[in-house]
Amino acid sequence: MRFTIGIDDTDQLGGPGTSHRASELAERLRYQHLAETESITRHQLLTAPEISYTKTNSSVCLVVAADPDNLEDLITTCRAFLVVESAPGSNPGLCVAAWVDVHENVQAFGEQATREVIAPETAVEVARRHKIYLEGITGTGSGVIGALAAVGLRVQGQRGRFSWLPGLRELSPGVYTVRELLQQIPIDDIQSLEGISLPEEAGIEIGLWNRPVLKKGKSVLLVEKAKDGPPNVWHVVPKEIIKQRYG
Repeated sequence: MRFTIGIDDTDQLGGPGTSHRASELAERLRYQHLAETESITRHQLLTAPEISYTKTNSSVCLVVAADPDNLEDLITTCRAFLVVESAPGSNPGLCVAAWVDVHENVQAFGEQATREVIAPETAVEVARRHKIYLEGITGTGSGVIGALAAVGLRVQGQRGRFSWLPGLRELSPGVYTVRELLQQIPIDDIQSLEGISLPEEAGIEIGLWNRPVLKKGKSVLLVEKAKDGPPNVWHVVPKEIIKQRYG
């Protein structure tokens, strides 16, 4: 069964970010035979003077496959991990929900968190109403906002970028065909910035930073033509553009 695990506010300046902690949590769950992680996504939330955040106010969602009979152990393990691994002074939040239980109201909450200041109590009430586990682990517990928002945005499928997919970071730099990339990593499509899917024989130059984005619930690698490159080779869109458009 598919579950979503949202985490937020685990870090402090100078230390590992929440995406890094999410990767460590995924490994912990795999090692303890509690879940296999399908993907990890990063979701940009509102930045405003009223909001306390470390660098960019983003939160993270893991999508995992797990036995529903082990849900209590899954939550306990995630909680224990955040207690130990979150940075001193951080305010981590944890949300765990079955994919099918992430109601459209939770998805709307995620959208709201990208454009409005929200109180932690609002997040807690939304989660309570839809019987979703949500907890502020340490500190003020303000991380519940981002944790719930990450789950909502991931299921909604319109905002965010993939920080981890099986095999993604193991790709060696070089030129691959679209067909080869779709066979090697679990992405759904490779598109131009205009939203046009590339043919299987098109060449894609892979560099060191390759982050598919979340579009209409799919994982999509965005590419563009280089001005002075070979006519049939495309390049992964620079991270500055990805960050600007997708967070």
